[in-house]
Amino acid sequence: MNRVQLILIVLGTALGTLLLTIAGVRWMVAGGEPGSIDSAKRALTGTTIGYGITVLAGTLMQILDWVLATQTGSGQ
Repeated sequence: MNRVQLILIVLGTALGTLLLTIAGVRWMVAGGEPGSIDSAKRALTGTTIGYGITVLAGTLMQILDWVLATQTGSGQ
């Protein structure tokens, strides 16, 4: 994994952690308001999807690199 990929994964994880914390605080201070709780749940869902993408980013990049290397290597 090259340095740029590693930096992007670390930044994505840090940003996800920040957003997860903000969503959790929003839920705690919602005070039972259904609209606020729903907004916090949507933020948690988005953060979870972002974490999933970040976790899979390294693997997805390796698969993409393998596919591209296979395609360019097959014509020679």
